[in-house]
Amino acid sequence: MAREGRRPYNGPLKDDVYFEAVSPSPYYNFHTDSPVTQYEVRKDQVLLGVIWFSDNDDAGGFMSAAACGGRGKNASVEWNQQLRQAKAAGLGPQLAVESLVRDVDLGQHGRIDTASRRHFPDLAAAHAFAAER
Repeated sequence: MAREGRRPYNGPLKDDVYFEAVSPSPYYNFHTDSPVTQYEVRKDQVLLGVIWFSDNDDAGGFMSAAACGGRGKNASVEWNQQLRQAKAAGLGPQLAVESLVRDVDLGQHGRIDTASRRHFPDLAAAHAFAAER
């Protein structure tokens, strides 16, 4: 009860809630039917996965190696984060991956093997090749 001369406390639960819409972080498309280029990502000669790109459809990503288990999945988080940062900086997929080839060693999450560059007619072929590794 309110005392005389005082208003009752309405508190924060009585206030209207306002939401501010924010845009998600930019990312490259995860699918393409265009030709794909991929590199292997390795740590101590262990294949963690492959990083791929296609400039035609502004697509790129990281596929973890199934045989690598949790290490590959953890690496995919870091490499995809690197790609999102490159996209936010305005780089196309090819420039993003080329900058990662030159400049990035993610420690336990590996490094791009420059000698492993391969070209595929589409993403399905790249997935099939990566699944065999």
